[in-house]
Amino acid sequence: MHIFFVDDLDTVVAEIAGRGLEPTKREIDPNGERRAIHHDPDGRRICLGGTLCTET
Repeated sequence: MHIFFVDDLDTVVAEIAGRGLEPTKREIDPNGERRAIHHDPDGRRICLGGTLCTET
């Protein structure tokens, strides 16, 4: 899996979704890091990581 960290995860995910590719999974790890995971047609995972989640 490749992880790319971006400044504004929500905007980047929305831009990609606007081109027809929705994330297959969204998650927040125990440290609060948000991720959106996409799969390419060959099944490889590409993960976008964002800022720490401050929601409780």
